[in-house]
Amino acid sequence: MAMAEGEPEKTSRGTVGFAIIEEKDTCLWTKLPRELQHKVFSYLPLRDLFQIRCVCRDWRYVIHRRGFRSVYDAMHSSEDPSPSICYIGSYYPNYLQWSTYDYACKRWRIMRSFPPQSRVEHDRVDLSVCSVNGLLCLMLWKQKAKVRIHLPWQVWNPLTNKWKQLPSCKHKTVNRGTYFVHAFSDDTTKSYKILMAHNPKKHLYQYTDTDTSLVTEIYDSATDTWREASPYNLQLPLSPLNQAPKRGVRCDDVIYFVTRTSNENILLSYDIKKDQWHEEITDEECMEIFEWDGRVMTAMPLLTNGFYMYEDFYRISIFERNSATKRWVDTGIEIPYKIRNKFVEDEEGVEIAASGNHLAITGYTRDGSFRIAIYKRAENYWRFPPTGAFSDKIRQARVEGLFQFKPRLESVP
Repeated sequence: MAMAEGEPEKTSRGTVGFAIIEEKDTCLWTKLPRELQHKVFSYLPLRDLFQIRCVCRDWRYVIHRRGFRSVYDAMHSSEDPSPSICYIGSYYPNYLQWSTYDYACKRWRIMRSFPPQSRVEHDRVDLSVCSVNGLLCLMLWKQKAKVRIHLPWQVWNPLTNKWKQLPSCKHKTVNRGTYFVHAFSDDTTKSYKILMAHNPKKHLYQYTDTDTSLVTEIYDSATDTWREASPYNLQLPLSPLNQAPKRGVRCDDVIYFVTRTSNENILLSYDIKKDQWHEEITDEECMEIFEWDGRVMTAMPLLTNGFYMYEDFYRISIFERNSATKRWVDTGIEIPYKIRNKFVEDEEGVEIAASGNHLAITGYTRDGSFRIAIYKRAENYWRFPPTGAFSDKIRQARVEGLFQFKPRLESVP
């Protein structure tokens, strides 16, 4: 799955099976009912759909027709999302780039660049990218004196290139301290929402290690406004070392985050319907969580022979959270030593995304390259795709997170 960028205006023979259309053929096509034309186009994979747009003016603008967009989205609604990464481009000016991994073709596909409004002016950048309903929600930070503050959120449909800047949040946010973000859909109102929770700051330089208050603001695209949810006080102050954005995992109507106090890992959750926060102590080895078809998952090491002397004396397995017992249950899926040994093992370098039959692990390898490893659940098979290595022009710490993306033509920012 990918989107073509900068397609040539002229046509060529052999493009996804379409030859140059003669005048009489064009007349035959135009005599077909518009609904039938849309039906034919809806069977095309997304990449092919964007390639054939160079054939004629009518085909170029087909993705902007509401009737076709709904038909196409419905036709491909059962397809799994693709693991995607956001990163800083290698050339000046430093635009944000993003790529998706195509399971079928076993390769990374470079997508359209973010809008010019997201241009990065320096090498060091903090950002958070969430995906919801085919939209990418981007939060960037900027430097102000010695403190970085976040810019208003930008929401973008990379297929139609429609974007908007959201209103500013009520509460100021600084980069010191933990904050939590997550974008989710509201099927009742047919809208998307963005949750943002953090310690309140009365001014940019305020930061207190003992602050346990948590303010929550939720953006609703239906009203184009932020509303403040019920306040919450954490049982213990969070560790000041957790300064990276914490993206959530949604299961049913609850959004989960993993964070840490000075000596314990905490599973923090927000109930969307009840508008309530809840926190519980979780396993100390549970550093990251991910969602797999509606289930909350994590990867944790298990001891072999009772001690950790060498890397091959422990194994890393995938665990599923049992909502009834609130315990992690071993799924029996193990990450082999030959796979995990390729990656640099730290808290930020390796991320996991999963959907359907596939689980993907991304991160920097020991030789400095960025790679992806794939697990197929039905076949119980791990592999490093030969084309799974990403561009060597991307410097370490320039890739910002892993997210799942599923395109939707009909989604409006």
